[in-house]
Amino acid sequence: MEGYNATGALKTGKLTVNRPIGAVAIGVSDVDALTNETLTYYIESPNGSERGATKINLLSVVALSVHGLGGGFVMDGLTYFVIPVAIGGALDLSENEEFVLEMEGLKAAERYAVEFLDGNETNGSLQIFDQNVFIAEKTTMTLNTEGFRFMAIRGVSNLSEINCQLVKSGGNRKYTKVGIRAMESQGNDFTHEQQLTEGTIDGIYAKVGFTQDIAILNVANYREVEFLKAAGNAVQFEMIR
Repeated sequence: MEGYNATGALKTGKLTVNRPIGAVAIGVSDVDALTNETLTYYIESPNGSERGATKINLLSVVALSVHGLGGGFVMDGLTYFVIPVAIGGALDLSENEEFVLEMEGLKAAERYAVEFLDGNETNGSLQIFDQNVFIAEKTTMTLNTEGFRFMAIRGVSNLSEINCQLVKSGGNRKYTKVGIRAMESQGNDFTHEQQLTEGTIDGIYAKVGFTQDIAILNVANYREVEFLKAAGNAVQFEMIR
């Protein structure tokens, strides 16, 4: 079910649906142009709202959505990413509830699209995203990562190293920013499909990585992660449960 497809806007406005959805497909005309766009979604009911994502960076959301398996597909001039909004099935919405989604910080020159995708079962729970900022003035920061699967690190080139505490043994693992990139690439495929143009021939597709200063870290086995950097540059984190 199409919810939005337009260019020239700075935000989508509130898009609502009352269906057993399990995911949304978000299309963008230029993946490399993604910077500060944000995604918010929640379930609205007469008794209040249940938040899944509140102004989460869209670049991080689409990068996390590939889950190390490769993702994104090209259609009608857009690269689409399938974003899970339910865990274990579809959202079981009553007739008085609505799923609400909004994107802000859009670029007027780019085109964005949203497609609501029904899930297979109606017993899922809302997918939760979280975010944190390692401010420019600080040189160390520790995040509790228990219960999360993947972390997007925006500004990874600003880090000097990370120290990861394992959940089971309590042992410590240390990585430089090169090590972070190595872990991302080893056995994972954080890429998306992109249509290439060669001369006048269209329809050539390739799997490409994200060009922005972002890396995806699998944190499923870590209790907490300590980050170290020099003062002067901020680093942003988004995590998915």
